Amino acid sequence: AFLMRIPRLPIVDSLFALPRGISIDLVHSWDFDLDILSPKQLIQLCALLLQEAGVVARFDLQPATLTRFLGLVQAGYKMNPYHNFTHAAQVVHACANLVRETDVEL
Repeated sequence: AFLMRIPRLPIVDSLFALPRGISIDLVHSWDFDLDILSPKQLIQLCALLLQEAGVVARFDLQPATLTRFLGLVQAGYKMNPYHNFTHAAQVVHACANLVRETDVEL
């Protein structure tokens, strides 16, 4: 049943693209409200932030592999008003901002 919930994500070609209407300045802002993003856009955002942090290059992650991983993480969350994939993306976003603003090397 768990594997049945994995979303089909036809975004491999645009995995690292910003969702339509979202600027990089907004993504880098602490004021960015991730609640406005769709599940697919949350995956794109997480992938972009991981790419910016150098994680994708460091581990030579292929877009299809990263899409599958993020889809599995997303599918693994239960329906919960707080501990859900949006919250996970908010944590990724906050960590990315901290790393970027403090020049921490990963």
